[in-house]
Amino acid sequence: MRDGGEGGVNGAKGEPVAAASASGIRLRGSNTWINGLRRNSVYLVFILLVIISAQVSPAFLTWTNIANLLRQASYIGLVSVGMTFVIISGGIDLSVGSTVAVSGVLLAYLFHWGGYKGYVVTLSPAMPTPLIVLSTLAAGALVGLLNGVLIAKARIPAFVATLATMVSVRGVAYMLAGGRTIFGLGESLSVLGFGNIGPLPVPVVIWLGCVLVSGFILKRTVFGRWVYAVGGDEDSARLSGINCDRHKVLMYVVAGVFAALAGMLMACRIDQGEPRQGELFELDAIAAVVIGGTSLSGGRGGVGGTAIGVLILTLITNVLNLVGVHPFPQQIVKGIIILGGVFLQRWLASRN
Repeated sequence: MRDGGEGGVNGAKGEPVAAASASGIRLRGSNTWINGLRRNSVYLVFILLVIISAQVSPAFLTWTNIANLLRQASYIGLVSVGMTFVIISGGIDLSVGSTVAVSGVLLAYLFHWGGYKGYVVTLSPAMPTPLIVLSTLAAGALVGLLNGVLIAKARIPAFVATLATMVSVRGVAYMLAGGRTIFGLGESLSVLGFGNIGPLPVPVVIWLGCVLVSGFILKRTVFGRWVYAVGGDEDSARLSGINCDRHKVLMYVVAGVFAALAGMLMACRIDQGEPRQGELFELDAIAAVVIGGTSLSGGRGGVGGTAIGVLILTLITNVLNLVGVHPFPQQIVKGIIILGGVFLQRWLASRN
């Protein structure tokens, strides 16, 4: 520093120290504001969409519509929870939609064990209902295990490996169903499709419970910190003693179980196993995760933001249906909003 002409003290750039300090304070204040906006942008967008939807359609804020919106969000929401784990760890899973389908078909198939593929009226369960449920979830875990082994052990890129399983698992669903729909699951699981816990549908309660538990695991446990470490910098994580391959496999198993749970709940809701179920769920799940603030490059994000991303996507579809917009333009609007969310995140990140 040197003395200023008026007896003041100047900084390295010739700027008075007091002015430099004030400039630094303004810069830090600006950065704090941008950081806060970046962290909460998805919530602000959601609140704005709720306000707009309430003005556009008087039926939007009725409890019947809200319960229906939450129920629809819960299915893709469960898939998105598993997708969040995978993307934070630096991967991608295109097979979750097919896993939803094969899980619903398998559930119905096991309830019609005495018959066989296709249209079967008489129920003849292969085993007690709890074991059928566990077998369905195990099928999802098996798909995830296959994905994880192909990616972590065989070193096949995640996009290619999960694309292959997406096609193959959908084929398994059609084979189990005989290319048709398996109708009827009986009364033993009807509560999962039509029941309520208090004012909320059962699938919504299950989804919210999974979000809370998953959020706790990711943010408050050593395992969760390892997930972020693997996605943030795999080489550094491996040098720190983390078994990255094992964690990658486990993330895909988690995604498979959540997809199977969603498929089972959907099958209970429509009371049938449908091999076309879950089509494009993988794209909606990825969109929800990205809108929720999780980085596609891994190492950053969380299930809380993903849940809001799911609600945003579902809300858009819901309000467009209420105002009578045709389904095809809905896809265009949804795509524009997804791109807008991504560009907003990038802009805020660049400002930071």
